[in-house]
Amino acid sequence: MKDLFADKKLCPQTIRMSVICNWLNEKKYPLVHVQELAGHPWPCTTEKYIKANSEQHTEPINRFFPGL
Repeated sequence: MKDLFADKKLCPQTIRMSVICNWLNEKKYPLVHVQELAGHPWPCTTEKYIKANSEQHTEPINRFFPGL
């Protein structure tokens, strides 16, 4: 597999992180479900894998402060 992803540093940890990110951000699995699948004892550990959608954050700013 290393030949397919020559520019990536693949190890079990990076693959695990990628899978958790995929569950949360692409598949939109509930946080509690992913926490259980990942074996994280605390929800805040799993929350770190949620990628912020910049569009989601900029929309309220543009609505309340147009022209910024």
